[in-house]
Amino acid sequence: MSSLKWIWDLCFIFVFLIIVGLILYIIGSYRAPYVPPSNCKYNDIKHVFKTGDVLLFKNSNIMAKIACSVDPSPFLHMALVVIGPDGRIMLCETDNSKAIRRDGVFMVDFESKMYNYPGSDFCLLQFEGAPDITFETCLNLFKKYDPKYTFQKKPWGWLSLAIKQDWYNKLIGESNSLLCIEMVSLMLRDLNIIKSDTNIHQISPSNYFNQTIPLNDGIKIKPPIYFKY
Repeated sequence: MSSLKWIWDLCFIFVFLIIVGLILYIIGSYRAPYVPPSNCKYNDIKHVFKTGDVLLFKNSNIMAKIACSVDPSPFLHMALVVIGPDGRIMLCETDNSKAIRRDGVFMVDFESKMYNYPGSDFCLLQFEGAPDITFETCLNLFKKYDPKYTFQKKPWGWLSLAIKQDWYNKLIGESNSLLCIEMVSLMLRDLNIIKSDTNIHQISPSNYFNQTIPLNDGIKIKPPIYFKY
């Protein structure tokens, strides 16, 4: 009898989680901002990419909709653009990468990564008035971050988009685990683009999408460029 009760309790929890997930999905679908389809193609605008730009990835899967219930942004993943010495467009990010099959902080060739994401939508943010940023500067930051930080893999890590507090980040993971949004914000802070006293755990994707990140004086975000790969 006790084993049967255990099965019923498990079924109840499973159904409860499905209902909660469905409610969050509906809320997220309602809150997600509408982004008009773009006819602009990557090959048409790749010449404007420069080191220090931020690339936002549009997500349309179930977890992205659920995340929108706490942070309404159609773009949830992001990376810092780095132009290599050979002119290749590289991304510095933290992610579970399908392109290079490793976890943590890494630099990856943009076109190699996009091989796994055909037809994806993106938003390119560029900073007017920002200091000149070189490949070498970003490479030194990468070497500094790579052994220190890893990707935040906890399945409830996305709730930090809503709670935005240091204590929550300490509760859900180790101090060296960062979401992609936190990694990009950390790099922009070290590159003197956003204010030095910025708490990277209190910035969310919607701050980038709505262009409300705390920039240093004299720096502003240019009109965003939406494109498809």
